[in-house]
Amino acid sequence: MTIAAMLNACSSDDDDNLPVPSTRAEYETYEECTNIPRPTDTYVFPVYPGSSEWEALHAKGLDAVKKALEVPKDVLKNISTSGLIQTYIDYPFSIGAAYRVYGDFVEGKDGVDICQELMLRDDVASCLLEMYKVVNPVGCDNSAEVRNIYQLVMLMQSLPVFVKQMNISQMKMVVSTALQKNELYEEANNASLIATLSLLVGRVMLAANYEPMVSLFDKSENIRNYLNADFSRSGGTAFVFDEGELEEVINLAYDFCK
Repeated sequence: MTIAAMLNACSSDDDDNLPVPSTRAEYETYEECTNIPRPTDTYVFPVYPGSSEWEALHAKGLDAVKKALEVPKDVLKNISTSGLIQTYIDYPFSIGAAYRVYGDFVEGKDGVDICQELMLRDDVASCLLEMYKVVNPVGCDNSAEVRNIYQLVMLMQSLPVFVKQMNISQMKMVVSTALQKNELYEEANNASLIATLSLLVGRVMLAANYEPMVSLFDKSENIRNYLNADFSRSGGTAFVFDEGELEEVINLAYDFCK
């Protein structure tokens, strides 16, 4: 079984071709479909795809667009953690490619001001968990945009810096919630989402020092390489698993929650 999913690295040269919503209203429709309550202090970006301002900036080059998307520092520091997470989700380049979260947080590629501020907060894991518990992974007829937002939330939770913030109760809740959400979309057999689920629950179980997961991690080079990967956006790696390896991680997750 080969996982060559959206988790893989992507060259920054692809930025001009990212699938982003054409209007702000279209994006808000995607948000409504996810069932995520929108924090009132979420930053509203001054430009968005489809606007004349966006087109004018884009004509000057991508750097001009990204400059306009920087959140003022005095605003950034005063946004709640939940609002800051939603601000990152709103970042116009985030919705089109959930895998970019690793490049953004690990390498500081895009939304760097938002990412840096989030990494200074000690309540990100708890805020992400509250968001994860209510998000609908198959809203609006299981649209790709909603799946991207759902996947983005999972990938943010799987970042080691945020996994370390979880206590054992939160770890079990994250894994239990992940398994419940998985049952909603597993019929679609989406390899990318299954891979993301395995990444999240695998890393959480390792952080909890869950012995069966530690044993599998030590035994399987494939799983070890996957859970240790930083998914940077330079280069690219396809992860190859022996049949049943990801399923074994998910099965361990059910036992972990007992």
